[in-house]
Amino acid sequence: MYVSTFAAAILIIYLTGQLRFSDSRATAIYHMFVFVAYFSPLFGAILADGHIGKYRYFASAHCAMKTASTWLEYKCGL
Repeated sequence: MYVSTFAAAILIIYLTGQLRFSDSRATAIYHMFVFVAYFSPLFGAILADGHIGKYRYFASAHCAMKTASTWLEYKCGL
């Protein structure tokens, strides 16, 4: 998994253009985003393997993602 340069460019442009963050603050937020993007699978693996089990973790993660996407569609009026 990697964070694409296109997504990085869009994030930096949004932070500096629309939200009017300074370049240094936008860079710090970008690096935090990359850290979370790379760290979250490790956190999920620790949860799945050590605590709640693989299949129950996949089922709960699927339900959480489906709920979030349904909520987002509702809020955006899609």
